[in-house]
Amino acid sequence: MITVSFNPGAAWCRWRLVIKAMFLPVLMLSLPSQSTRADSATWKANPSNNSWNDAANWTPETVPNGPADVATFNTSSITSVFLSDIEVSEIVFNPGASSFTITADPLYVFTISGPGIINNSGVTQQFIADQSLLTPDTQPIQFINSATAGSGTVFKALGGIDEDGSGGGKIEFFDTSSADHASFEIFDAAAPAEAGPGELIFNPGSTAANASFIVHGGVNLHDPGILSFDGASASEAVITNLGGVVSFGDGPMPETALSRIMAPESQLSIPLRLQRKPASPTTGGAFPEICG
Repeated sequence: MITVSFNPGAAWCRWRLVIKAMFLPVLMLSLPSQSTRADSATWKANPSNNSWNDAANWTPETVPNGPADVATFNTSSITSVFLSDIEVSEIVFNPGASSFTITADPLYVFTISGPGIINNSGVTQQFIADQSLLTPDTQPIQFINSATAGSGTVFKALGGIDEDGSGGGKIEFFDTSSADHASFEIFDAAAPAEAGPGELIFNPGSTAANASFIVHGGVNLHDPGILSFDGASASEAVITNLGGVVSFGDGPMPETALSRIMAPESQLSIPLRLQRKPASPTTGGAFPEICG
């Protein structure tokens, strides 16, 4: 006769192991992160190369790339930095930091999603929305949520340089983001035909704040630079239009003396004012007119 024994304690232990194996992964996924800035880092004084995406260039050696990450800059032997497909909460230039030029890969979005750019360096910091030789459909440097472009900062949206379909650089503001006190220069296409111009777009809810803008016009059949306010506020912005396209769509018109479009003194001795034409018979929307 075969005797079968049963040990309730051993059976329960086996079931506990099964239950833990089933639910431990779920529990781990539900736990909050132990560090909200796990990939925040400072650009090295002597980095290996100019790539933001190379962890070896940062201290600690991790790439700032996440909605809670902060990229910090001090003095450095390499100040021309190239990045691709990055999102950060903040970019901070500490007191005494070098003057940097940060260029975004036009094939990927560069997102600033937190407080934005903090420039305490005392020198100008430059950001380039580059043109692309590979496609007319470039991706922007974009500010989202309530991010700001800071002060003592210069942004350039470059025009395409190849007549066979070179896209221009783009900068966009979304949500309640702000251009703050930054300076922007929007270039026309550098070639005729299919080359695209630089573009800067303020989407609904965003504001130009106290920023300044230079919009370059197209020459020799080149497409002019584009500055567009789509349901956004020009606020206290100063816009110098050198023959570019400046449109306000259905957004709030500038109401203060500083919010104006100016022509070069060689072309006109008084500032150009912005007005709205009557509603368009085709779209029903109002569109701006520039007049003396």
